[in-house]
Amino acid sequence: MIAFIIGNGVSRKPIDLHQLKGEGTIFGCNALYRDFSDYDYLVSIDDLIIDEVSSQANDERLIIPPEEERWELNGSGKRSNAGMNAMLEAIRRNHKKLYCLGFDFLVRGDISTDNIYKNSFAYGPTTHASQSDNFNRTKYLEWFAGQNKTTSFTFILPSNTKYYSLNAPNITGMTVEKFVESIHGG
Repeated sequence: MIAFIIGNGVSRKPIDLHQLKGEGTIFGCNALYRDFSDYDYLVSIDDLIIDEVSSQANDERLIIPPEEERWELNGSGKRSNAGMNAMLEAIRRNHKKLYCLGFDFLVRGDISTDNIYKNSFAYGPTTHASQSDNFNRTKYLEWFAGQNKTTSFTFILPSNTKYYSLNAPNITGMTVEKFVESIHGG
């Protein structure tokens, strides 16, 4: 079964998310509901966003993981991110092929810390990611993929960009342009 994990990095902007409907299960993250309501599930782990989503979206598609799952499960003691929790929820629902969009922490450079909702409610300066966070997030992703060897992870990323390398045979990449072409029947 195919799942689309929709992170909120700016690299997903060229992708028409409505084109994904019917192609697999859509797991959105946090404030995605603000401008896209056709998700199958919405995963939220941050208290401010949980409060906002609960009062605005208020539907059974909202997944709020228990507090202990909002931290990296490898024992690092670091806060996780909604995208990783969305991957976990997809795997729990027996999805074996995950296409991950908007996971810009894999990219080296300024784009890696941007967020589509940057500087809006619950996405202020205290919640902005830093480039030093990216290395740790990448290592956690590598560990996570190793724990889920029967799942394939394809990350949709911008072309002509440098990325952090990963040592995980079940992780591959595809350019945003190639992905857009593929969902438009190209």
